[in-house]
Amino acid sequence: MLRNALTVLLTALFAFHAEAMEITVGKQTIKLPVPDGYVELTPAMSPYYESMQAYQSPTNERHAIFIPEDRAEAVLNGVFLELPTYMVVESTKSIQNRLLTKAEFKQLRQILRRDIDALLDEVQEEVTDVLSKGDEALSDELDADISVQRGVIRALPVHRETESMAAFSLLTPVSVAVDEGAPEDLVIASTTIATHVRAKVLYLVVYGLEEDLEWTRGAAADWAKAVIAANSGADGEQDGTDASAPANTN
Repeated sequence: MLRNALTVLLTALFAFHAEAMEITVGKQTIKLPVPDGYVELTPAMSPYYESMQAYQSPTNERHAIFIPEDRAEAVLNGVFLELPTYMVVESTKSIQNRLLTKAEFKQLRQILRRDIDALLDEVQEEVTDVLSKGDEALSDELDADISVQRGVIRALPVHRETESMAAFSLLTPVSVAVDEGAPEDLVIASTTIATHVRAKVLYLVVYGLEEDLEWTRGAAADWAKAVIAANSGADGEQDGTDASAPANTN
């Protein structure tokens, strides 16, 4: 089941504020610190909100999207502009109601470390399907012909691992065309950290461009540490979280 949950995950493409919003995974409430310099993307920020939701695997639950604070006013006013970076929090629906032990999360980390390329191969077709449905939904929302073509996704090995987190990065070539305009080619860098917190697994994903790869890794690691710290307490041992565990930066 853990392997299936990871397969589902792959279909979807600092300082922190003292305050934290709350999300619910299954029946578990988790505190989620908001990254400094970012704000939550809300339904009031149309049509950007709809565009970001369009490319979403139906087997994942997306709990929050964060965009740069300096772009928020324009987005709120309906301006459709480029977002250089953004952050997403997701969980896998199939294991939302389970309480994962430290041992089970260790198995998940081992699967990621050992089988990341095989997992990615398994979901290439499903990723294409998600993009196709997203193109259709976004085209309807913006009354334009939008097409996103994806190249072969490159998975990089797990680069950070502790008892409570495992991080890996993807490089995804895409070509975006709007109406009859010339397509724009770019490579999206994303770093995902599977985070074991309050006996649940959150996927914290930080997106940027290829040149932002190292930044996405650092930002994701800081965010994961902040999430773990915000949720540590009397029940921390049963959650399997250990923010002090040494990182493995292979």
